Amino acid sequence: MKLDLRELLAGTVKEVPFSFDFASPQEQDLFGTLQGVRFTAPLAVDGAVVNSAGYIRLTLSLSADYVAPCARCLRDVSGSFSLPLEKTVVSAEQAQTMDEDTLDDYLVAADGFLNLEDPLLDLLYMEFPQKILCDEDCKGLCSICGQNLNDKECNCKPAPDPRLAPLQAMLDELRAKESEDKI
Repeated sequence: MKLDLRELLAGTVKEVPFSFDFASPQEQDLFGTLQGVRFTAPLAVDGAVVNSAGYIRLTLSLSADYVAPCARCLRDVSGSFSLPLEKTVVSAEQAQTMDEDTLDDYLVAADGFLNLEDPLLDLLYMEFPQKILCDEDCKGLCSICGQNLNDKECNCKPAPDPRLAPLQAMLDELRAKESEDKI
């Protein structure tokens, strides 16, 4: 989505409000950040770009409804979120004079247009929860049989950790000596 800021940059208007639906990033998720997340509708973007005496500021809110698997038991969890974004907007000429390290703090309006696709995707990837849980006390799945432990307990006994086998052998020796001493 590109915003036309030519009138704002020319000084004929002080504010450019906007509202649009942003396509779901599921096909674009190259980094696996949103793996398993399904957006039930397009992401809604609302905001404005305001020029205050030459200081141009973008303020927006990205909101959406989603369904994602619980990180412990894989049960589907429905939720919604709203993420704010505020950035200063500079022209391409101003950006050329800036240090590359500080340029990340700004959005660049090239030829009077501001491309919001990359900042919106960055916001989504950086701020969307890494782990989604159905409940904070979710017990997860049994590592042996796969039973959802929230529904019912299983009778599986976990295999002993092979790294602790030498300690278990020492414990067995001590118990054997104790039982011999009692006889």
